[in-house]
Amino acid sequence: MADLLRGGIAINEILANPGSGSGYDTDGSGKVSATDEYIELVNTSDTAIDISGLQLWDAGVGNYFTFPAGSVLQPGAHALVVTNVSSGGSLPTGGADDLFFSAGHGSAVINNGGDNVTLYDPGANEYVSATFNGAALDDPAAGGGEYSRFPTTATRVGAGEDFGTSSPGVSVQRAPDGADVFVADTPTPGVSNVCFAVGTALAAPHGATQVEALRAGDLLVTLDHGAQAVTWVFTKTWTA
Repeated sequence: MADLLRGGIAINEILANPGSGSGYDTDGSGKVSATDEYIELVNTSDTAIDISGLQLWDAGVGNYFTFPAGSVLQPGAHALVVTNVSSGGSLPTGGADDLFFSAGHGSAVINNGGDNVTLYDPGANEYVSATFNGAALDDPAAGGGEYSRFPTTATRVGAGEDFGTSSPGVSVQRAPDGADVFVADTPTPGVSNVCFAVGTALAAPHGATQVEALRAGDLLVTLDHGAQAVTWVFTKTWTA
């Protein structure tokens, strides 16, 4: 089970390194920049949760974003914080209930080589942590550096979660949303991360195709944009 704040809020996806050139342009400015990095949360519960006041912390910059008053996340919805929106860009869009914010930083916050993402709830004095690329788990309550203003009495929910290995232009994310399985894949800001069981039939131009038969380059019929090519295939097996 994911480490949760306020009864259902989990860190869901991390784009640490947008890359360059043909990397991932989160704000659609036409140029990939370091500030296209983002953190996405998801509401895994069956009820709306007010995320106002939740804080994102980083060892290098401290508390760099606080969710504003009135930020209510509906069940299954996402809240995404991009480090900055470049000139000519805009916040991404997602589902009707998804929330998007800019932290307004002119330079990158997340360390591409490995870092901690810390989400703190001042009301409950609790926090959750996510790491990637082999970073050691920080103890922000121990203070020091940019954690010097972090409450020393705060307690961690769960043991911290390792999201795995990221690479330029690829995010690390739960599959599906809220799950304990982590994959590196094409960024999906404001889009639910999904997986399919063996035997699931998906619509293709020539007819239904079972998911296990798909290969990169195969075409699938989408709801809004006609036939689109599969860009990546990942499988994982669990025992009963």
